[in-house]
Formats: sequence, C-alpha cells, structure tokens
Amino acid sequence: MLKYLLAVITILVVNASWASTTNNDNDHNKKDGVLMAWLMVLDKNEINAANLVLKKSTNHAVIKYADLMIKDHTAHLKHTHSLSQKLGVQPHIQGEALSLKESGMKEANELRQLNGHEFDKNYMTAMVKGHTMADEKLTQEISANDSNEQVKQYLQQTDETVEMHLKKAKEVLAQLK
Repeated sequence: MLKYLLAVITILVVNASWASTTNNDNDHNKKDGVLMAWLMVLDKNEINAANLVLKKSTNHAVIKYADLMIKDHTAHLKHTHSLSQKLGVQPHIQGEALSLKESGMKEANELRQLNGHEFDKNYMTAMVKGHTMADEKLTQEISANDSNEQVKQYLQQTDETVEMHLKKAKEVLAQLK
C-alpha cells in the first residue's frame, strides 16, 4: 500500500511539474509572439514612411536615409518572420504592437499633408523620435528577456542597428535645421 501511495504521489508531482513547465513555455511563447509582432509592425511602419519619402522628398540626405530604412527594415522584417517560424512563435498584434501600428498610420497620414522642407524635417524628427523609443523598448526587453537566448541575441543585434539608425537620423535632422 505504501509503495502504491508513493507511486501515485510521484506521478502527481511529475505531472504538476510538467504542467507548470508547459504553462511557463506557453507564457514565454506568447510573450515572444507579442514582441515579434511589435518588431514586425515597427519594420512595416519604417518601410511605409520611407516609401513616402521616395515619393515626396527631393533632399538627397533624406532620400539616402529612406533608402537605408527600406533596405534594413525589409531585411529585418524577413529575419523576424523567419525567426518566429523557427521558434514556433506566432506573432500577436495586440497591446503595444497594435498602438504602434495605429500611431504609424496616423503619422504617415500627417506626413502626406506636408511638402518640401517641412516634410523632410517632420519625417526626420519622427525618425529620431521613433528610433529613440525603439532603443528604449529594446533595452528594456533585453534586460527582461529570460526565456530564449536566441530571442535575446536577436534583440541585441536589432538594438545595435536601431542605435545606428538613430545616430544617422540625428545627423540628417541637424543638416535640415
């Protein structure tokens, strides 16, 4: 009887431990999915705004910056999608990602109303603001990420690129003043 009781307790403990691990993995997958969606929305916003520059701007430095945004964010979007698939993570557009999507659409609509120097200055100001926000968010996520080393490394690489984009955006904006 004692052996039977010990066997039942062991099975219950193992099952409880497995369930806890599975729930924890699901929580991390969901969190990573929300983060991947945020990155994808960020990339799409940058690409859309840069395409607007190619239609509206005549400033060489602004156009060159927009070309960089299209190149880098298109590559990053593809890599984020690929990493999500590799990790079995489904991107979830909710919360911050949804707010970012909406603010990106609003900002693009506002930029469409502008022309010339005013357009260029507002676009570059938005790039400084957006990349500053992205840098802060990535720094926060890197320090908080304890679930997946691949995700953490990817966020670190992404942050390096964001910091480079921010530096260039500030340089171009300074030329426009």
